[in-house]
Amino acid sequence: TWSIFPFTAFHYLVFTDYDYTTFAQWEWDLVASSVQGACFAVIYRYAMRQDLADKWVQRKVVLASVLLRSFVRVTVPFECAAGDDYPLYCADSAPLFVVNGGMMAEIAVNFAEGMALFGVTAIAMNWL
Repeated sequence: TWSIFPFTAFHYLVFTDYDYTTFAQWEWDLVASSVQGACFAVIYRYAMRQDLADKWVQRKVVLASVLLRSFVRVTVPFECAAGDDYPLYCADSAPLFVVNGGMMAEIAVNFAEGMALFGVTAIAMNWL
């Protein structure tokens, strides 16, 4: 899971409020990424053994893992609140009331991190 290190560092340099985040949090995210990569490797290996000829199944397993990681790691800013009409209200622009621009950028960076982590793991699993 060395592939995730530069992406996680970029994430913390761009999106982190240093009053609340410490170096220990960054280390924790690297440990969590290692565990996620190991769990993904088991799931990916199972998908490869069940349907080896279909590369789309393998790509869907990678994409599902990336999407899960992308949305879980988003930090909701303080200005977002629970509204009367929506469970989460962050922006005034329809149709995305639940996310603002900063959250969308964080989702994009998280997606890149996930592709690095799970994509490199998938390539390594195919190579072995």
